[in-house]
Amino acid sequence: ARAEPATPDAAIDLHRRILAAGLNACADAGGSVAHHYGVGVAKRDFLAREHGETGLLLLRRLKAALDPNDILNPGKLGAEP
Repeated sequence: ARAEPATPDAAIDLHRRILAAGLNACADAGGSVAHHYGVGVAKRDFLAREHGETGLLLLRRLKAALDPNDILNPGKLGAEP
């Protein structure tokens, strides 16, 4: 793939679209967006699709209970709605 125009912003946008297409294809096939390396910021927005809003809320509340000062990977699960 080649970003058009050939600018850093266009390249980042292209990367985001390719990643989204791949993760959506994986989820459509029943796969997981997580990996042994974790989810990370790039995949964070796909957690709700995989686990549902209730599952994501549970993960956020577990994180808050186990890490009340938000020291470990702050902001990686996003804020509770």
